[in-house]
Amino acid sequence: MFIIDTPTQSRKCTTSSYIRPALTKHELQGQPSESYRLLWFEEWSGIGMGASLRALWGVTLILLARLLQLCEARVNTEIQVGPLYRVVDTQLSIFCKASGYPVGKRTDFEFLVEKPSRPGVPYNVISSADPEFAFASHNVRVANQDIVLIHQSDSQVDFVIKRLLKEDEGEYECVSVSREKVLDGTFSAKAIVKVIDDSLSVSLRDSVTSMSFKEGEALSLTCQASSDTLQHTHLSVAWFLHKEGAQDPQPIISLSKDFTLIPGEDFKQRYKEGAVNLDKIGEATYRLDMTELQLSDQGQIYCQAQEWIQDPDRSWYSINQKDTQKIDLTIKAREVGPDMMSLVVKTSSEKTSLLEGQELLVSCSIDTQNLKERFFSAAWFRGDIELIRIGPTGILTVSLDDQRVEEGGLRAIRIADGAYSFSLKPVRKDDQGSYNCVAWSEERGSDGAFTKGTPQSSNSLQITISVPESGLSVKMENPTLNVNQLDKLTLGCKVGGAKEYLSVNWEYKSATSSTFTSIISLESDGVMKKDATFKDRQVRATRPESDSFVFELDQVTLADSGLYKCHVVEKIPSQDLHTNASECVVTVNPLESLMKVSLTSRSFNPTIGEEAILMCKVKGPRIPITLTWIKRESSVMDEIVRLSHNGDMSWTGNQKSYQVSVRSQKDSVIYDLKLTSASQIEKGIYQCSVSTFVEGTHKKLATSNDLHVAVKNPVTKFKLEPNPTIEQMINTDVHIKCFFEGSTPLYAYSVIWLLQRKTGFINIGSADKYSLVTYGNVAELNQRQRISMARTEGAFELVIRQAKISDSGSYVCNVTEWLKDPRGAWISLSTMSMTTNVNISEPKTNLSVKTSKSTELSINRNTEFTIHCNFTQQSRHESQFQVTWFWLKGTENEKAIFTAYRNSTLQSSFKEADLIFDHPEENKFSLTVLRPGPEHSGLYFCEVEQWLQSLPQEWRTVSKERSENLNVTVLGEGEVGYTWAHVQVPLIVTVIILLLIIGILVVKICRDKNPGPKKQGAGLWAEQGQPIRLDDH
Repeated sequence: MFIIDTPTQSRKCTTSSYIRPALTKHELQGQPSESYRLLWFEEWSGIGMGASLRALWGVTLILLARLLQLCEARVNTEIQVGPLYRVVDTQLSIFCKASGYPVGKRTDFEFLVEKPSRPGVPYNVISSADPEFAFASHNVRVANQDIVLIHQSDSQVDFVIKRLLKEDEGEYECVSVSREKVLDGTFSAKAIVKVIDDSLSVSLRDSVTSMSFKEGEALSLTCQASSDTLQHTHLSVAWFLHKEGAQDPQPIISLSKDFTLIPGEDFKQRYKEGAVNLDKIGEATYRLDMTELQLSDQGQIYCQAQEWIQDPDRSWYSINQKDTQKIDLTIKAREVGPDMMSLVVKTSSEKTSLLEGQELLVSCSIDTQNLKERFFSAAWFRGDIELIRIGPTGILTVSLDDQRVEEGGLRAIRIADGAYSFSLKPVRKDDQGSYNCVAWSEERGSDGAFTKGTPQSSNSLQITISVPESGLSVKMENPTLNVNQLDKLTLGCKVGGAKEYLSVNWEYKSATSSTFTSIISLESDGVMKKDATFKDRQVRATRPESDSFVFELDQVTLADSGLYKCHVVEKIPSQDLHTNASECVVTVNPLESLMKVSLTSRSFNPTIGEEAILMCKVKGPRIPITLTWIKRESSVMDEIVRLSHNGDMSWTGNQKSYQVSVRSQKDSVIYDLKLTSASQIEKGIYQCSVSTFVEGTHKKLATSNDLHVAVKNPVTKFKLEPNPTIEQMINTDVHIKCFFEGSTPLYAYSVIWLLQRKTGFINIGSADKYSLVTYGNVAELNQRQRISMARTEGAFELVIRQAKISDSGSYVCNVTEWLKDPRGAWISLSTMSMTTNVNISEPKTNLSVKTSKSTELSINRNTEFTIHCNFTQQSRHESQFQVTWFWLKGTENEKAIFTAYRNSTLQSSFKEADLIFDHPEENKFSLTVLRPGPEHSGLYFCEVEQWLQSLPQEWRTVSKERSENLNVTVLGEGEVGYTWAHVQVPLIVTVIILLLIIGILVVKICRDKNPGPKKQGAGLWAEQGQPIRLDDH
């Protein structure tokens, strides 16, 4: 069986048709426009007829389902709608996109073109899949990237021709290349491109390359833009300002294609204020107006025109763009005074040399703050004579008594804010001279009257008037001239209208003189005659051409400043002698104003031991000079070295510390001063001074700026480590260490130990950089043997022996690091402090004193009782104790009855009874009262004092404890003693009986274990238990 394959141009789908995928380039070759293919399905051999029918039915169902699925076109290729009109030599960009392809796979595209000269013949242009796709007509441009395909996404590309040629016109076809075996839809789309000529023209009406304005003045520029094309296009015009240093130009204002004014971002506010505007005048003229220029407007300004066309998809596209030439716009700052009352007045004239009969125009400009809001008056002077005045309301006041006033030949007008003009015509010979303008502010009061401010005079303007009757005219090439001292003065004088022999006399008048004196003359026959006052000067007068004279004076001095006149004499045979002259104001600039000296250094902050080079740059006339190096420290100025113009060198400072050298450059001479090995001695403020020997005297020309040379100390790595608090017991040795790190053998170190008190710091002792130890005077540490200082590896140490409580406090260790610089001086690099807290404390006392087990004792007369005084703990084994027993009877004060001192001395003050003192063990003491009577009743207790040795010869009390009270009641004859124990008689009796039984049993057991006799332990001062009466000593 077979299926018919219909042509690819088919746009509709039925169940009996099948649309094949797009043919490749090779399949398209040799194929008719419509072709049919038979697809045979062969049966599998070996399958029976029934099976074949079932298989055929299954295949048919599958094909029907597939055809139904493909009835809707899945692939759609779109191209930018044409025709597209583009300008030759501009860029062409056409987008092409395809839909219906599997997602995630990039679609390849091909572009072909049919040219109008060969319709029906497609030319391969470019392919995103095949680099060799392009025909020879395009492959070079494709290889050079002049024609590119840019994928914007997997299913869209931009076809770009970067520079259109006329032959690029034609119908472009975009083909989306399918890699699928079975797909249907539209695989190509076409668009027509028309390439038109470039007819856009844009130019400035005024062919200027630079313009200069003052701040606040107005600028008006005109741009002409037009296009000569048959297509319907719109123009947009924009003015741009490219500021110096900015990367991109800034738009000032533009008129869009739909005739909308759009100010630039930086000019929006000025546009709102009406200070920036763009007007279209006529068909093709666009005028930019900026009423008040600002300093920020300086830069390059130009006009740009764009040509727009509306494509078939209704979008506007810029097909062409051109810029005018750039104008360098210079904005000069207004010269205004520091306050409201200050004025800056200037005069100017386009022509300062006139012939009799011409018109003289002199402008006067006024600059000040709030210029527009104020009133002014202006007056013009020739020399000291006032000619005319214009008031604040425009009223003229004429001071010149001349017929020309009545004829309107003398006028003054206000042109604009702060701009005035004076005119005089026709001018005469006696009108020449120095003209200037004087202006002042006028303050209007509430009554309308004006108050005159302080007048301010302008610069002078020299006006020369020539007499034309004789035909002889003389004109200085420069009416004013500046020349540098010691340079050559050259003056040129042009002669016009001369007929016969000419001679010249050069004359001079100083600023303090009223008459001219002759310098040199040149006769018509070439004879030169020098005046006697200039016989020692190099002066010449020449006539290089028939109509010009030249005057030369070598090595001008300051006294040569003044007015120079070129006086030309014409001798005409059989006629009168005609003369004419022209003057030139010569100013001699002093040498000190020409010499510029600057001092710089790349290493003006050297470290000790490093080099530093100071560079003194001298710019000015190449004359013999003397240069002096100067160093200033505080108020003392020292000369280091002097380099004379003849090559002599004179050292005043330490020659070993410096070196000098000289380098010559194109426009300057550099003098180097090298600090060979910097030390603190070389630090200070340096200058270089230039002088010369001129006109028989030494003259100081210029001094450089100050250059501060600060010699740095080396960066130190030395540092102190923090020290923990020292906690020690009294009578021990305290070692206070000041740990450090980063030390080096090249440096020396000193240390000072201080003890901080409430009143301030007390010097304990110090060790200088030579390790010389000096001890201070501290009352607590005045025993020399208690203090010592040392330096160990990595630490400074202070030792206090046999520490006291008073030695507690804050000990400060001040360590200074020292360096010996190249000049042998010791430099303190850094000083660091570290504080150590020292706490000296007593030993902890846990002394606990106990008496008898019972605090109540009731006995009969003559029955002895013992007061035990035992303590359980002590601070140290070397402690000694003093024990005192006290007796308190009724309301009487307590009374010491017996004391056992720590040195074994005993003292009794108890006369009423005999006492026995016993000290069987180190921590056990007892005092027994023999044969007491009722009068001995009362409270008994003991007090123990613990003593420790502080110094070899000193002891001190460290603790004191009292025992509990023993209440002793001694009964008289026939009395029964009751104590608290009788309160519950039956219970107590029972307990006593039980205790007696237990005691008898214990005694019996002990005797069984120790059958031998036991010796009675004797007291310290009693043998065999015999009492000893202690008398009161």
